[in-house]
Amino acid sequence: MRFWIVFLTVLPLLMLGCKGGSEAPKLTLPTHPVQADPASAAAPSAPGEAKAKAADDPTAASMIEGAAPTAASESASSGTVRATGSTAPHRSSAVAVNGSGLLEKMLVQEGDFIQAGQVIARLDRSDSELRVRQGQVALEGAKVGLAAAQRERNRLARLDQGAAVSQAQIDQAQTALEGAKSGVAAAEVGLAMAVDANRNRTVRAPYAGLVVARLKAEGEWITTMPPSPVIMLAEVSPLDLQIDAPEYLLNRIRVGDRVVARFSSIGRTIETTVTRIVPIIQTGNRSFKIYSELANKDLAIQPGVFAEVEITPGLNQLADKADKKVRRSRTGQ
Repeated sequence: MRFWIVFLTVLPLLMLGCKGGSEAPKLTLPTHPVQADPASAAAPSAPGEAKAKAADDPTAASMIEGAAPTAASESASSGTVRATGSTAPHRSSAVAVNGSGLLEKMLVQEGDFIQAGQVIARLDRSDSELRVRQGQVALEGAKVGLAAAQRERNRLARLDQGAAVSQAQIDQAQTALEGAKSGVAAAEVGLAMAVDANRNRTVRAPYAGLVVARLKAEGEWITTMPPSPVIMLAEVSPLDLQIDAPEYLLNRIRVGDRVVARFSSIGRTIETTVTRIVPIIQTGNRSFKIYSELANKDLAIQPGVFAEVEITPGLNQLADKADKKVRRSRTGQ
């Protein structure tokens, strides 16, 4: 009995010793110095170094800040804003005819540059010329009636001196005279309308411009309801330069600011100013429209030409202030 008590007491100690001895010794691997990768060593290790590098590269700066690249960029040294734009006609019109009739002759072709007042087309005039003649005859008849009424009124006035006519006869003659005068006036208006309608059978250019399209041909019937335009006309001298400016410039750019436009496709660079601003933000690209007018007297620039643009906000205002200061110093005011 005593033997079993001693055996049960010693057995847990023996088992614990066997468990501890079964654990494998931990091996420590030798450490070797790791050589740094030259590409990774050249990369900035601190946020400050990354921002310093981004300051020299606008694209890197936008990537670091998480901003999407835009069509316009700004030079920190000069304040000049770079954007893109394209040319467009200063105005364009679907030139219509002020009358109805058969189109007899088209006198211009697509691509022609025409002057203000130049004849574009002619409608058949046979009917309108007859109406002019009719108006002339009506006016001559009204004048004859007026002369007769005037003679009758004068005759009754002479008879009235001898009390040979009544006052009613005199009043009737006076009324007839006034009616004859109104008839002459109405005939004059009718003749003027006929002459104007005959004149409108000739279609003229409202301003100088480029014929973009011919919309009608000889032999077609022209109507006023609905209107029947005969050509599309675009004014290209001057031209408009349409610029898409980013939203953050809305309160910085003013009319008169300096604009430099470079047209790479035709090798031209033109300096001009901002002439119009449309302060409406387009939701698609968060930009607004700026317009600059190009003289284009030699017609060397066509509508739709792409341009790289530089805008200097406030430059015109600074120049004006400098000029005023010089003038004040010269006048002593």
